[in-house]
Amino acid sequence: MTTNGPDTERPPADPWPRIWTELEALQKGLDDVIERLQRIERPALTGAVRVLIVDDDPMICAVLRRMCASEDFLITIASSGNDAIAAIAAEPFDVLLTDLKMPGNGSTLIAYMGAHAPGVAVVLMTGGSDEEAALACLVHGCFDLLHKPFPARNKVLLMLTRAAEYGRRLRIHRA
Repeated sequence: MTTNGPDTERPPADPWPRIWTELEALQKGLDDVIERLQRIERPALTGAVRVLIVDDDPMICAVLRRMCASEDFLITIASSGNDAIAAIAAEPFDVLLTDLKMPGNGSTLIAYMGAHAPGVAVVLMTGGSDEEAALACLVHGCFDLLHKPFPARNKVLLMLTRAAEYGRRLRIHRA
């Protein structure tokens, strides 16, 4: 027989130790899933990814160089379309990351790449929602469009890695 008097009620058990234990288990599970996804999403590339960054804004170039600093990326900077064409003539690249609106016109550079360096994946950078950039991306067969301000570092690195893999596959297919 149960009674509901004050002498027979027990205070409720403290739920926080159980909650913390469950949260720690969930966090460990999430960490494991994230680690597995990162291994799956990043293509296995042999050698460093050679990236040519073209922008007339030195701060943008510095931010992108810093984002790629501790990874396996070899970064070359050009401040105009003409400088980029000279760099492309001097050495091979896996990815061209270029601004649309700059001296030497980004659209002209992208068209040049399609005709003279078709195995280089082009990622177009633009500020805001620029219809001209999206159209240029489609017309010239760019790999992707990167909006300024940039997304999280890991997303930029993943985009560059995927673009490099795409460019390397293009070169193999054309050979």
